[in-house]
Formats: sequence, structure tokens, C-alpha cells
Amino acid sequence: MKRERSSFYLFAVSFFTSLGILLLVMAVVFSLTVEGEEPVSQPSDLSVDQYRPSAEDAFSILIMGETEGQLSQLALLSFDPMAVEICLTRLDPETEVELDGRTDDLLGHDAYAGSEEVVRGVSALGYPVNRYLRIGRQGAINLIDSLGGMEWEFSEPLQTSRLNIPVGRHLLDGETVLTIMEESRTLDTVPQGGKVALSLLGQRLTESLLNRGDWFFQLLMSNTQSDISQLDYASHKKMLRWYLTRENHRFVLETETASI
Repeated sequence: MKRERSSFYLFAVSFFTSLGILLLVMAVVFSLTVEGEEPVSQPSDLSVDQYRPSAEDAFSILIMGETEGQLSQLALLSFDPMAVEICLTRLDPETEVELDGRTDDLLGHDAYAGSEEVVRGVSALGYPVNRYLRIGRQGAINLIDSLGGMEWEFSEPLQTSRLNIPVGRHLLDGETVLTIMEESRTLDTVPQGGKVALSLLGQRLTESLLNRGDWFFQLLMSNTQSDISQLDYASHKKMLRWYLTRENHRFVLETETASI
């Protein structure tokens, strides 16, 4: 049964397009970094010279966005090493599913029993889920700010009821980045969420960041709820470093495909 929950839909879909992919790559790369480990420029355990992916390496993470503590958006991020591809699938949180004889939409299952019940519901719909990560708007802002924000060139001034950005290249903080994504739902003059996604990812997913795993893992865990720390650190870290070194690696945003 569907209920009126429009007040909870604060996040734009494009927010998950950008932050979700960024979190997928970084969270798994850094998921089980040993506490106190010193970052090095090229850790020996990350050598990908002998690594070869297999179909068994595929995995997926359910990204949950929340507003005021309640589920508001869902996106499934799937990594397919054989296709050298990370894919985003947007899910409707008002989709109904039966669990243990109880029928409700995913929002209702979340209110009833929390994130793990949502994972069960999505899995029951036929989507394999290995791990989940839940984040609110402020957590997303904190992560973007800690990563250094995002640079963007404006050829024309951007003025809305919430934004006032002059012409030029600017370093945008997390609040501004998310506001742009939210405004892009209804305003043609605002940069498209997909372009913002690729810019954020391209600027911040660097070799330097890859080698600061312990710092990023602590940052991620302090701004999200997740069971992602149970992932196999060694195999996934090698796998994603291998993925990022492939010239043909790509991020698939629904029907839009882009290579970095």
C-alpha cells in the first residue's frame, strides 16, 4: 500500500548518481584498512600485476538516502569486473514486496525494521545486494567538504532562489554541490547532475586518495551507517585498483555511459 511521503523526497536522483558512485568505489577500496596503518605511495599488497578478475568478483552495494532519519531514496550500485563496468540502478522506495507474510513498500519495511529489512526487500525483488550504505544530506556534505569540494567553471552567472554564483571557475563546497544537484531537477540553467557527478568523481578519485585508506574509511564510517566493513579488504582493494587502471573502465548511469 502506498502512502503520501512526498515531504521525504529531498534528494535529487542526480545526487545518488554522483555520490553513490563515488562512495561505491572509495568505500570498497578502503573498507578494511588496518587502523593505524601508514599510507604509502604504492603498497605492495595492492599490486595488480598478477590480478585477473573473475565473475565471482562481482558485487553490489545498496545506497540508501535518508531525510530526517527516514528512507527517501534508493540506488543499487553494481560492479562487474568482467565488463569493466560500474552500473547504477535507481530503485523506487515505494515498491511493494512481501517479507515473512507482511506486505508493504520499501519505505514501510524500513520504518518497521530498518536498513537490513530494506536489503531483504530489494533482494526479494530480484536484485542481489552484498552490502548497504546509508547516508543523510549532512553526511554527504561532510564527505564532499573533506575531499576538498569540487571545481566548476561557470560561463554564465548561476542565480536561483538558493544560489548566486558569478562567472568564473569556483571551488564549490558540499552544500553548494548538493544544492546544484537538487536544483537541476527543475531548472534548465543549472548544470546537469550527471555532469556534476563525473566532475566530482574525476577530480577526487586520485592515486593520492587511494593511498589514504585509513583516513577515508574513518571519514566514511563517521558519516554513514553501513555493514561495508565486512567486505574482503585484500581482494576488493586489488580488484578496484585494477579496474581504475583499465583504459576501458566505465561508469554506467542508467542509459548514460561515460568513461574517465
